[in-house]
Amino acid sequence: MWERNDDADTVALYVRRHVEAEAPGASASLTGRVMSMADALGLSMAGMRANRWRLSDAPPSTAGRKQSSRAKASRSARDRFSVVDGGAAS
Repeated sequence: MWERNDDADTVALYVRRHVEAEAPGASASLTGRVMSMADALGLSMAGMRANRWRLSDAPPSTAGRKQSSRAKASRSARDRFSVVDGGAAS
């Protein structure tokens, strides 16, 4: 969602401020600002409501399933190796 809305910089700033707010001695105003940013980004329940976002009960997208089925279809590491008769060097 954030990528689609071109919010990558906002998310990065949120992460930086969140780390600062967790530091000992961080100001209450910084902590409040971080909470406001979380709401604006939809990271809290209040923010999700404000953005009118809902969590879906739908199964995950099929993209992950296709990848995992490809991974199962590929040969295992053991199958890719073969035994070589390695005689002792003279």
